[in-house]
Amino acid sequence: MLKFWKSDREKFEEEMSKAFDARNKGKIDDAIEHFMKAYEIAAKSKEENLRGIVNVPLSYALVYKALSTGRPSDIEEARKAVSSLPPDSELDLALPKKVKAGELAEDFKYLALLYSTPEINLSKLSNYSPGDASKLEEVGKVFVSAGSRKFVIEDLVKIHDTFESIGYKLLAFSKMITAKQLEEEDPDKAVEVYSEALGYLGLAANVDEFVKRVNDRINKLSKATRCWICGRPIQGEEVHFLYLDTFTTKYILKKYSGEDELMMREGKVAVCAVCYGTIYMLSDKISKRYYERAMEEMRRLEERLMAQISALRAEIEMLRVSVSSIRVGYRRSGPDI
Repeated sequence: MLKFWKSDREKFEEEMSKAFDARNKGKIDDAIEHFMKAYEIAAKSKEENLRGIVNVPLSYALVYKALSTGRPSDIEEARKAVSSLPPDSELDLALPKKVKAGELAEDFKYLALLYSTPEINLSKLSNYSPGDASKLEEVGKVFVSAGSRKFVIEDLVKIHDTFESIGYKLLAFSKMITAKQLEEEDPDKAVEVYSEALGYLGLAANVDEFVKRVNDRINKLSKATRCWICGRPIQGEEVHFLYLDTFTTKYILKKYSGEDELMMREGKVAVCAVCYGTIYMLSDKISKRYYERAMEEMRRLEERLMAQISALRAEIEMLRVSVSSIRVGYRRSGPDI
């Protein structure tokens, strides 16, 4: 017997089936759309048992939306939806085993915290604020206190470290931001704070790049020498002094490098930031003056060329008029016979 209508339960199951099929094919946006259709069917249905599971498709939709966008607001919405389900109810997220709603809600709680922190970028340390450092420290402590557990959905969020390791990494980066801000003010204090960061990194996993960066800063900030130009003692390579290229001879190297091996290297001398700034600004002024003189000479040359071009055009015009006059006279008189 043919059936010309579908019950709400059949429509619901059909949309859920389409959603899982789209999810399995990697079409997450389509999956979210079908999960939401299933949610709307259950929400409007008069079937009591269907209304009782209305938050299941909603949870799926919000979970995949949160995983897709990574926005803290979407993660919080997903957490609230999943928290409304019985803690022991299981969700099929295409992982080796089903995930309990209670575990998933806990994961999203920590994900919301993690994604609320500024993104870590070692190449832009100076762009972070003290507020960023405080936020990283706050969240880092929460993760450290969670111990050795991992995200249940680690394969979906692509975070495989333990919470403790994540926490120590956040604490280390917090210290690195603080140390970076201290470099110009107090290199000794900056070295001290970088050393604290190094201690945290020793408790974290997959942080080789961080360790390399911190060791480099400690090494350079610890260096102390005298400025070759003014002779004043100075500490902190690349911040308070740097090396400028120059000419050195064996005699000069032999005579002066023994006094302070960091003050002179072959082809380079240490120069404090003040002397370097003076040289830089003076050379900039000289370069600007030469540029202005060169531009002035170019303008004068342009004027001379334009004058010569105008004279040539006038001569060409005079020749053109003369030739035209000759042609007219020739046509009037005709050729001699």
